[in-house]
Amino acid sequence: YGYATLSGSTLNKLANACGARKVVEMGAGTGYLAHLLEERGVKITAYDAIPDSRNEYHAATPPFFRVLAGAADNPKLYSNADVLLLCYPPTDNDMAEQALTHFHGDDIVHIGEFCGLTGTRRFEQLLLSNFNCTHRWPVLHWGTDAAAATLWERKKPTETTRSLRIPCSWCSMRESSRRCKPLRNLSYCCADCCKADASVRRPLLMTDVDFDNDEHFERIKFG
Repeated sequence: YGYATLSGSTLNKLANACGARKVVEMGAGTGYLAHLLEERGVKITAYDAIPDSRNEYHAATPPFFRVLAGAADNPKLYSNADVLLLCYPPTDNDMAEQALTHFHGDDIVHIGEFCGLTGTRRFEQLLLSNFNCTHRWPVLHWGTDAAAATLWERKKPTETTRSLRIPCSWCSMRESSRRCKPLRNLSYCCADCCKADASVRRPLLMTDVDFDNDEHFERIKFG
């Protein structure tokens, strides 16, 4: 039905953040997320390059929402949009980058994983250059990804602050430098923060991990 599994709490927070504004989702697939948000009062229009049964990935899954055919590089699709929603944009094409380039509204809702399974480095660079992350909400996962739901507000012309793509799981004040391989949603900026978070990790891993061991942690490669 959809890559991301959002809890009712996170869906409610997303809906509240969107308010009465007009939302455009690009790459909506079967419209599952659009359907859940519309149930919560969000005014949303959903697009996908191949929205129907012709899309091999969707197979015979029936749509949950009216998903219109539309390419990410069509500026007309964003003309009246206040919020752009991107849920798990693919890593193997520039869909998210194209959407971000042609969208001129206020906010971006991004659901996915930075420096990993979703989007591209060019997309992340554009997002960081033009928007600030103001909210982060958890996404249910199996430990095999590091997804989150994030809200980004467009920067003012004079604004120079830069948001963190992947905040340290312990201090949340610095950018993470390494990501845990067994539990990808855990990442740390340094060995001290990794050590401080051991009591949280232990019930999940049943053993501890070494921050400097390449078998336990991988370096996060930013663009």
